[in-house]
Amino acid sequence: MDFMVFVYLALAVGTLLISVRLFHDIYSPVAIMGFVWFTLLALYDMRLYPYHPLKWSTTLDFVTAITMYFLGCSIGRLLVAAGGGEARAAGIDVAEGVDSVRLRKVIIWLWVIGTLGFLGLFLRIVTLYGVAAFLSAPQLVHDNFSVRFLGYPWLANLFIPVLSFLYFKKVGKSGLIIGAGVTSLLWLSISVSRTNIIQAMFMAIVAASFLGLTRHDIRNLFITGIAAVVFFSLFAFLKDTSHAERLLHDQFRPKELRLFSSAYGYFTAPIATYEAMKADQQGLEYGINTFVTGVKVLNLVGFNLPIPKKPQKSYRTPVRCNVYTFIDVYYKDFGYYGIVILSFIQGLLVMVFYSRMKESGCYHLFLVNSVLAWCIFTTFFANHFKDNAFIFECVVGYFIGKYVVRKGGGVAIAHENVQDSPRGAELPTNRVMGAV
Repeated sequence: MDFMVFVYLALAVGTLLISVRLFHDIYSPVAIMGFVWFTLLALYDMRLYPYHPLKWSTTLDFVTAITMYFLGCSIGRLLVAAGGGEARAAGIDVAEGVDSVRLRKVIIWLWVIGTLGFLGLFLRIVTLYGVAAFLSAPQLVHDNFSVRFLGYPWLANLFIPVLSFLYFKKVGKSGLIIGAGVTSLLWLSISVSRTNIIQAMFMAIVAASFLGLTRHDIRNLFITGIAAVVFFSLFAFLKDTSHAERLLHDQFRPKELRLFSSAYGYFTAPIATYEAMKADQQGLEYGINTFVTGVKVLNLVGFNLPIPKKPQKSYRTPVRCNVYTFIDVYYKDFGYYGIVILSFIQGLLVMVFYSRMKESGCYHLFLVNSVLAWCIFTTFFANHFKDNAFIFECVVGYFIGKYVVRKGGGVAIAHENVQDSPRGAELPTNRVMGAV
């Protein structure tokens, strides 16, 4: 096994330990980016599929992006501290700062909006393509469950499982809230997206951790990872028979682990396809990929600017894949300098939001940071920071947080006293109220 595999795995563990030391948290922007990327680089170098060794220039691109991202995180934390954010060697529990009545109201209203959005998209697809399209043309269905048409109301379904989980952890069981959470997961599954359900589950775990409703320990991180691997393996097997046939393909080694070949290819192939895309690059595109949301807005008001083509070109490396990790848009638009500058800005921005929540007491940012955590987690796959859907989710998440977290409701307590109580009960009495 390549020596670099052990180096990458050591760096993955190291970033987790640094995050725990600095933030008492395994879901910080530093921890997620470091653990995901160093683990995936290690998995790639294992070459369970016969990937070609990366060129030194490709490796340099990834190393530069991760380094500049970490540098941006460092500067972002310093900026928050300089602006009045007080770093605390303390855990955070804001269970009592979350208004249960308002939380319940938000869940119900979001369920109504999300269900209407789903029904609008569902009926449109049935009218145009028929019910059979959900089985015979899943990609067509997936493409139509987007932010076009009635897509924005439909996105409310992503928040309902998150908020329902928080309600359960804080208040307890409620048939109405459980029903809202289950039906929203059903609406998400009918969209035939391979990531919507995982996104909702991931955000629920992360949001609960941010609010001190669950322990933020290594165990939960591994549970999240195992759930993702199992989900992607089963989803790939059931959705497309070609994936099932590939489980028996001789290219994957060792053969005893072929059950996980789809998940392995899903997580590692974008690294190889980035290199293939880079070799095909025909000149710079100067911002139409990185700032695609702004380009779309300008086109709505009369401009006629080019927008990126979808779907993107597929490459077989040997796994067929048409996504190229998060740095592809930076490279397409501005080359190596784009990777340097934009990775730095990305790290700075996510750390500013995170530090405002964890160190300045702005706990209403818990949903915004949950969305950003998902965007960081999926950087191995694509760059979601640029997508209008995720920008919309951050905006909506901000206002939901402002509504359900009472002003002055943040509680900072000694880290070793954090309870794993499902309702956040029996909190210490020596509370320090955080500014919101």
